[in-house]
Amino acid sequence: MKTIKVYEATENSDRIEGLGHTRGTGIAFKEKEDALKFVMSEAYEPYTVMGYLPTSLADAERHVRTTTIIVYDDMEDYGDNSEMVRLTKLQDSALAKLSDDEFKALIELGILTPPKKTL
Repeated sequence: MKTIKVYEATENSDRIEGLGHTRGTGIAFKEKEDALKFVMSEAYEPYTVMGYLPTSLADAERHVRTTTIIVYDDMEDYGDNSEMVRLTKLQDSALAKLSDDEFKALIELGILTPPKKTL
């Protein structure tokens, strides 16, 4: 398994008013400076809100995020190393520490769904 830290250009899911959520474009660079150059270039225009390109570095910073790409050697390597497996174990561990009252409160707030009853 190999992890690579990259700088990814982001976009807004609503390209008309910019009221949507931020999501990755899938365009990533090893160096932050290259990512900033990209979001300030004409090549970034298809990902902008109404064609607005960042004009300053401070503005461009808001369109770049740090992310990690994980490259697995093979399926066996993926196994227990997968992010979903790790997060599921973390969630199970956290839920096991809740008292019955805390668990019920989270269900009432709609944060958790009630467990399915088995026969």
